[in-house]
Amino acid sequence: MNRIGITLRFVALLFLALCLSLIVMALQRSGWWVAAPLYGLAVLAVMLDFLLTPGAKWFEVSRQLPSSFEQRNDSEVFVTVHSKGPCGIKLRLADSPPKTFFSDGKAHDLFLESDCATCSYLVTPTRRGVFSFGKCYLEVHGRWGLAFKRFSIECKDEGSVYPNLSAMRHYRMLAEHRQLSREDSALHKVRGIGSEFAGIREYAPDDDWRKVNWKATARAGKLMTNVYDVEKNRDVILAVDMGRWMQASNGEVTKLDRALEMAAALMQVALSSGDKVGLLLYHMEVVLYLPPGKGPRQSAKILSSLYSAQATQWPTSTAALSSMLRQKLSKRAFVCVLTYLDSSEEAAAAVADMAPIMHRHSVFFSSLADEGVDELASKETAEPFDVYLKAAAVHRKQSVLAAAELLNKSGIGAYAAEPSELLIRSVRHYLSVKWRPQ
Repeated sequence: MNRIGITLRFVALLFLALCLSLIVMALQRSGWWVAAPLYGLAVLAVMLDFLLTPGAKWFEVSRQLPSSFEQRNDSEVFVTVHSKGPCGIKLRLADSPPKTFFSDGKAHDLFLESDCATCSYLVTPTRRGVFSFGKCYLEVHGRWGLAFKRFSIECKDEGSVYPNLSAMRHYRMLAEHRQLSREDSALHKVRGIGSEFAGIREYAPDDDWRKVNWKATARAGKLMTNVYDVEKNRDVILAVDMGRWMQASNGEVTKLDRALEMAAALMQVALSSGDKVGLLLYHMEVVLYLPPGKGPRQSAKILSSLYSAQATQWPTSTAALSSMLRQKLSKRAFVCVLTYLDSSEEAAAAVADMAPIMHRHSVFFSSLADEGVDELASKETAEPFDVYLKAAAVHRKQSVLAAAELLNKSGIGAYAAEPSELLIRSVRHYLSVKWRPQ
């Protein structure tokens, strides 16, 4: 439906007609008859301008979206207006992105010199999933600039919002520049570490004497040592907790959002290191299991599963996780559990549940601590309310650290920290397990 509107130029025209009428009346003392024709001409002009202005049927709108959006990352959206009629038209365009997308909400002024014109704007998604863009709203100005038409045009498009993949791209860049192993450079001060036999060479002074190959030494007449390389094609399982605790806010996003960002980064590290990566989503039961695989296709499968994952109201059961791993994993694997453990009782239950697979698999718990707790716990306080906040932060921090410590004492690797530090610790632990002789 076209809606009419008048411009400032039309208001100025009416004002000019009024001024002329007043001048004629002042000069002739009987010029009231001049006002009616002047006002009539002004109204006729604005009506003609409105009728000659093209409406909704003369326009089409197309929207160009990126292949995917990322949570909390700016993305550019392009909108093009196509004209089926005359050119040389001024118009204003306003788009309607999803409500969960932050944008400035400004309208864009365009001039159709040819049959189309394009504008762009930035959006920042705040939630993951699939979201729909709505109608585009156009305001087309008449050639005389006296009136305009406002109308909407259907232009539905869907965009997929993935977790923030900045960390994943960072580790991909490190792998491309052959710097990924430097994430834990202390591991590489010892030559010959690894678990996959790569060959035999002459013994060097800083080699591990336990790697000496005595048969080869006898044949060669000099010390020879076995060379081991990093084991490749190992199965890596990323287990992401989707229980109710993962709904809790963790800074600008939820704990689950942070866990998915870490999962994408760890996937990149493992794939770049030559391992196979699988994904497991669970709460009271296992929601999704992707068998380990390699290559871009596996990476795309995992990312497609991550962007749609949502936390539930169900509690978390590590027993369901352990049962699924016993069924699905036929060879030794590295299992990284991305979760939130805030008490020793939860940690003790996790130890009991994971005990049946500990003899065969390497398990590591990455426990997401609450963002800002460290700052609150170390903050100087003066007001009574600030003292209460500090005491609560200290208690929460101690509970999370105690849970991780209990896991470590039980032979399960664990670390609890805020997301940025936790990711680095998790990557280093994975690399240390990968380079460790079996």
